[in-house]
Amino acid sequence: MINATLKAAKVIALAMTRAVKQPNTYARVSTQTQSLDRQIGALNSAGVDRIFREKATPKIVKGRPQLERAIDALGTDDVGTF
Repeated sequence: MINATLKAAKVIALAMTRAVKQPNTYARVSTQTQSLDRQIGALNSAGVDRIFREKATPKIVKGRPQLERAIDALGTDDVGTF
């Protein structure tokens, strides 16, 4: 969880320093017992427009409906954080 939160924080910091608007973001934790609260709080503070949330193991790439929705929601000039 700490690594995922740190990665999200780094992406947010980079986006803020470049003044990039991030309309779509995908937040994920690896187990059902982990919480997305810290990631969601950091992303909300950064002004992310839309957050797709999921609890899924990193070993499985297929069958992640929120990841698929996040990718599908991206427009031509949109920036997504995954």
